[in-house]
Amino acid sequence: MNTLNPKCILTNRDLSYSNSGHILPCCWVNTQFNDKYIKHLFKDNLHIDNNDTIEDIVNSKEWKEFMNVLKNNSDEDLPKQCKIFCSVKLEDNFEETKEKF
Repeated sequence: MNTLNPKCILTNRDLSYSNSGHILPCCWVNTQFNDKYIKHLFKDNLHIDNNDTIEDIVNSKEWKEFMNVLKNNSDEDLPKQCKIFCSVKLEDNFEETKEKF
């Protein structure tokens, strides 16, 4: 069990489309190509050009495994970006807490 509140699972948050042509659970994981869990979402078979529908992508084995990680892994074994942005209460907006420049 973990203390994560994954907004991609628990809210109606929009999916993200990366500049590499991949659909992602959110924009916060868009640059995490090397994370041991997130990198699987950037596989060639999940590229938008290699699928007929977005549903094909989000129903893939890689996506199901990623969502399972978010739901079941311990806090110590979660993607860093997910811990940063989804360890707050669902009603809290992390972006509003950042300093504006």
